[in-house]
Amino acid sequence: MSINAIIVLTVLSAIIATMLLYLFVFPEKKKAKLNGFFKKVRRLLSSEYLLIEKILRFLYVLATMACVFGGFWALFWVEKSGYNAADVRGRYYDETWLGYYGILIMVLGPIVVRILYESFMMFIMLVKNTIDIRNHLIDGDRGRALRRKAPKPFLTNKPTFETGEPEDEPEKDENPEKEEKEDKDDFFM
Repeated sequence: MSINAIIVLTVLSAIIATMLLYLFVFPEKKKAKLNGFFKKVRRLLSSEYLLIEKILRFLYVLATMACVFGGFWALFWVEKSGYNAADVRGRYYDETWLGYYGILIMVLGPIVVRILYESFMMFIMLVKNTIDIRNHLIDGDRGRALRRKAPKPFLTNKPTFETGEPEDEPEKDENPEKEEKEDKDDFFM
């Protein structure tokens, strides 16, 4: 079978499988009727949770173990250089131990990997928290959160958020001395 036939068959089978999933797995009314396998397929493909979090955790553990074991094996790193001119077989005569690179890899490698992992996880946590806030607003708490009255504007004759009409000026008290006394009391508290 040629590569062109493989590409055509791959594209056609992917299109058919996608159409079947959208017809029989993704509709909300068929969600309750799905068996265990198709529930997992639906959950995996419908982005109900973030898969990248699990992938990043796996890559973090893999990179940390690679640093630890790579550093351990680098402790035995010996660089050979120079040839003995008297030796016909070309044996090395100068050996330099470079195992200190292994120590650096074992100590600094996991720290750098952890910093990178946490920076990626902070972005993912930001996305998850934003999704949670959105879901919290959409679900039962939406009415209370969205129906709160906006604060009244500081300046008068400005339109309010609720009506768009200019607000009436506040009524002034007839006794200005009482008003000044209240202002002084507020200042010293």
